[in-house]
Amino acid sequence: MKAVRPPQHLAVLLCAVLLPLALRAKPQWIWSQKQAYDGEKEIFRKTFTVTGDIKTAILRLACDNGATATLNGKNVLENPDWNQPVHGDVTKDLHTGQNELVIEGRNVKGAAALLASLTIENPAGQKQLVETGPDWETAKPGTTEFHPAVFIAKYGAKPWGPVFDVPPRRGPAAAEQSVVADPATLAVPPGFKVELLYTVPKDKQGSWVSLTVDSQGRLIASDQYGGLYRLTVPPPGTSAGTKIEALPVQIGGAHGLLFAHDSLYVMVNERSPTSSRAASMPTSASPRATSPRCSISS
Repeated sequence: MKAVRPPQHLAVLLCAVLLPLALRAKPQWIWSQKQAYDGEKEIFRKTFTVTGDIKTAILRLACDNGATATLNGKNVLENPDWNQPVHGDVTKDLHTGQNELVIEGRNVKGAAALLASLTIENPAGQKQLVETGPDWETAKPGTTEFHPAVFIAKYGAKPWGPVFDVPPRRGPAAAEQSVVADPATLAVPPGFKVELLYTVPKDKQGSWVSLTVDSQGRLIASDQYGGLYRLTVPPPGTSAGTKIEALPVQIGGAHGLLFAHDSLYVMVNERSPTSSRAASMPTSASPRATSPRCSISS
């Protein structure tokens, strides 16, 4: 039987297709262990070699709940939180030969994971990728007891999603406070008006991810990894500020809130080994009631 060789132009086409695909590897979410702990810090490092000249080098970074990247001993990028991914040009901090990328990852509460991708391009347009994965090493700050990093999730997996597919912030400006939208720039139907009632201080009250209204018109919000807060909104047209109260209940980490039948129903995502729980918190008609009964059912 005579072997049939593919036409030369087909072979060239296949190479043109396969080479770019090889460069589309995705970084992986990693951490020091599967079970994360509140308030922990971890050091991650990767040593790699660059051959030839360097045209550009772009580092992308996201960490739940924050990270600082150091390249060859110099701080190059700061990430305030995973939902605020950053990128920066690190060309001048990279050199031909051996390089070391070190990242300090920080966890506040709940889940923890690190994601990083360094894209190095030479003058010919060829690219080299350095991305987080199990081939990275990790250790506690101040120690030299490095061990292989642990795979947490594939790129794009929940709860983080494809964070590098959205326009990232440029570092180091990412360390600045988030910009609040001007109410006057928001489009609303005729007869409606937008007012800025409160700006949540993330370092003290976390990231509010769910909201509902109780029977007295007050707002109840939940920090993604923390507790519940109650907001008493001032009457329209008055200069009184919004009153914020931390509810004294052992429920939090809620991604869903519903007030119905004089009770607050809470879908707990971050403080339970199961996917979610439903919590019922009966409330009093009196605005002075600050210690309602609370029960949780699986």
